[in-house]
Amino acid sequence: MSLPSILSVRVRALLLTLLFVASVPLHAVSIVAPPPPRVELRDGGEPVALRDLDVRAEIVGGLARTRVEMVFVNPNARVLEGELVFPLLDGQAVDGFALDIDGVLRDAVPVEKARGKQVFEDTIRRRVDPALLETAGGNVFRLRVYPLPAKGTRRVVVWISEALEGRDGQWSYRYPLAQANKLASFALEIDVANAAQKPVLTRADGLDGALKLAAVGTRYRATVRRNDFVARGWVELAVPDGGADTPAPALVERWNGARYLYADLPLALPRLARRPASRVGLVWDSSASARQRDHAAEFSLLDAYFREMRNGEVALVRVRDVVEDGGRYTIRDGDWQALKRALQETVYDGATNLAAWKIDATLDEILVFTDGHANYGTGVLPAGLDQAKARIIPVNASASSDRAVLRRLARDGVVVDLTRGLEAASGALLTTTATILAIEAAGDADIVADAEAWSRGRLRLHGRITGEPPRELRVRVREAIRGERVVNIPLAAAVEAEPGSVPFAARLWARQRIERLEGERGLHRATIRRLGLEFGLVTRETSLIVLDTVADYARHGIEPPAPLRGEYLALREREQVRERKDRDAHLDTIAAQYADKLAWWNRDFQKTKPPLQKVAGEAYRQSHAVLAEAAPMAAGAPPPPPSPPPSAAPARDEQRLESVQVTGSRMRRADVAAAAPGQPAPVEATIALKKWTPDAPYIARLREADAKALYATYLDERVDWQDSSAFYLDVADLLFERKLDALALRVLSNLAELELENRQVLRILGYRLLQADQAALAVPLFEEVRELAPFEPQSFRDLGLAYAAAGTTQKAADALYEVAARPWDPRFAEVGLIALTELNALIATKAGIDTARYDARLLRNLPVDLRVVLSWDADNSDMDLWVTDPHGERAFYGHRLTHQGGRMSADLTAGYGPEEFMLKRAIPGTYRVEVNYYGNRQQVVSGTVSLRLAFFTGFGRPGQQEQSVILRLRDQRETVLVGEFEVK
Repeated sequence: MSLPSILSVRVRALLLTLLFVASVPLHAVSIVAPPPPRVELRDGGEPVALRDLDVRAEIVGGLARTRVEMVFVNPNARVLEGELVFPLLDGQAVDGFALDIDGVLRDAVPVEKARGKQVFEDTIRRRVDPALLETAGGNVFRLRVYPLPAKGTRRVVVWISEALEGRDGQWSYRYPLAQANKLASFALEIDVANAAQKPVLTRADGLDGALKLAAVGTRYRATVRRNDFVARGWVELAVPDGGADTPAPALVERWNGARYLYADLPLALPRLARRPASRVGLVWDSSASARQRDHAAEFSLLDAYFREMRNGEVALVRVRDVVEDGGRYTIRDGDWQALKRALQETVYDGATNLAAWKIDATLDEILVFTDGHANYGTGVLPAGLDQAKARIIPVNASASSDRAVLRRLARDGVVVDLTRGLEAASGALLTTTATILAIEAAGDADIVADAEAWSRGRLRLHGRITGEPPRELRVRVREAIRGERVVNIPLAAAVEAEPGSVPFAARLWARQRIERLEGERGLHRATIRRLGLEFGLVTRETSLIVLDTVADYARHGIEPPAPLRGEYLALREREQVRERKDRDAHLDTIAAQYADKLAWWNRDFQKTKPPLQKVAGEAYRQSHAVLAEAAPMAAGAPPPPPSPPPSAAPARDEQRLESVQVTGSRMRRADVAAAAPGQPAPVEATIALKKWTPDAPYIARLREADAKALYATYLDERVDWQDSSAFYLDVADLLFERKLDALALRVLSNLAELELENRQVLRILGYRLLQADQAALAVPLFEEVRELAPFEPQSFRDLGLAYAAAGTTQKAADALYEVAARPWDPRFAEVGLIALTELNALIATKAGIDTARYDARLLRNLPVDLRVVLSWDADNSDMDLWVTDPHGERAFYGHRLTHQGGRMSADLTAGYGPEEFMLKRAIPGTYRVEVNYYGNRQQVVSGTVSLRLAFFTGFGRPGQQEQSVILRLRDQRETVLVGEFEVK
């Protein structure tokens, strides 16, 4: 199915609850129903609505799988891309989805996460049907669907699996009924198999008693259907678990040469009160996202904790973009008011740098209040975690948390979870129970116990057994009162998995393994990726994808669902032959292109005034007219502006440039004297940059504030602009301007908190940190971007330049060579040539770089007097770099070689750039640098595009100088003066 090539605009669906199958215990806490789902259009228009909803839940023992079928209707007269973002609770996971293709549901298949993103975006550009389900960090998922047809509908099915929470002799299942609008059609079916007793339907809001459980053979079933349905609230079900005295056999399923088991049974484990230590650390996540935690619940928990402590000392540490010593506090008779006031006065701002926290060896116990989303700095967790003597207890009070990081902090101990209620959290924090000593099974067995379930008085096991399974498992435990004992768990006969499916027990085992690895995912990416692909799971390394045709699967090397595999194998063989030929030919092509660039560098150009000539103003108009006809720009965009002839450059505008002289931009005379023998001495040149002056509504007030009041004014304005990346960039610039660098970096780091795994935002944050000489902070961000988008050459080029700025020159060279040596999508034309130029300049100016594996044809430095490079953050956008020399001759993509030898790179009308201007020998005078924003073809309408321009003098020579500027252009055609070179 394909649709006409018309403008597609992304819509963000804030469906925070539609797929929210909560596993919160019924008695633990009164939970308000989540807000109804809604779909928002960034640029107006009628909202995309959920029209039909069909929910079917199957419960077997303590396991549940819920099928959610949704039909969305797009009332607008244009095609849309849909994005649904939703969090799930601990224990829940999406383990499948399907998209209708020509009216038939097609199941998704697993794919490496970065590859899935690449394929999805490539497929959208061809205007055919893809859908992609991926994790957006922690237990937050993002489902992207294209297209939502104009005036049409789209059907999506999502499966959610969970191990239900058990307590007090029952498992608890709940589903939220929360829709923004009236549903044309609603259906709900709940099916319970092998229940020890009849389940109890404890709540069914808005269904007026119509949902009733009835026995159907050995099962219990409840069904209801409604038209024009509106509901608020929950459906809740309690399923008896049989009790501790009659443990049910462990579920065993046979799949792919192994047996997988799952067991969940209650244990009557006595709990003893625990007195907190007297030397305690309190790590308080004070980042911007920490504002979303339930601080009232946290303070209530600390009230109980300090009452039990009575007397002691507390060392407070605040964690945001940096770690701050919060002081030491004395607790007397449970009184902690001074510490409480300090916590209540916390300013929540900046990113989350958990790795910067250094564990205090003098402490006996450390409470860590955080959601676990570590998004800044050089790691995820603090160094020496496993060697710490203190008991570390993470406390979570956020619905959206990174459970893997929290569990890793606990070192397989207990995570205190306030989202389950204060009573349960206090019990986990202030009592102690039995310890599992060993799990014994004959044969080759990998069996793990769920520490969270154990803390709530249940024994939940996940295992894989190869070979013949034993008849039972033996679990040795040590209890606080009775000492050591053995719990025997019988194993049921193995059930054969259905052909083509991954059984529930196998997926649960794999998820447990992955959760244990994700706490240190940097060390275990490959293992997580293998498990995700083998078991069809959505992880940090794998996604699920649906494509339109068999040819799409073959083109990208993604194995399709079973019905398409025969045709896929034949097509894939042909694709592999083509890919090998492309790889073999690429190095020859890039070597030939670099030879052309070298020929330009070796050529002697006249430095006289160019003769009068017809310049490319007409060529500019004609070529852009052809481009616009081939691929229309954004709707409503004006026609392309005529280009002034190169011989008629506008006069210099001192007011627009504000005569900003960049410190250190003048080449030192020692560098001039150090020019290579036989080469002309480099010229002296200075750089003047236009000062970025945003016109946002908050700017005037911030500029009027004095240095002492500026940060407080920012906090006051932030309420209205907290989701705007431009706001944080503007405020950070003002703080840098006032020499408040630490606060500027804190404000800037908020970009890492805005949207998890948004590579455009991370790129801009990295660029701005490089501009602020913070390469050590920029490198981890660009490393993350490379992991998110290894299919874009900019990911490697940006990382290589960041490595170079950080002094890691071999890594820098290898990353830049990767850009040159690897074939990329044709829309990234000449990025390899630009990276080669940077690689050779690095080799020429930095010693000790090993070039043995590099193609010798690509190794030749091209030093020049002047160089400018333009890149931007918005994909599928067209920017033009213009440079006008002292004679008034303009270099731009329609006039790429000037009379005196200025060379402009090829015009890039998609992707992120870069575009490059180089001049080997510069005549004295002023060189004017401008950017022309032609337009975009994005699916995302962002409102602004951020540009980065790097200016170089003496590029590729000793003493090379660089200055950069970041500015934003509105989503419209405009031309902006950026800066000037002044050559002496």
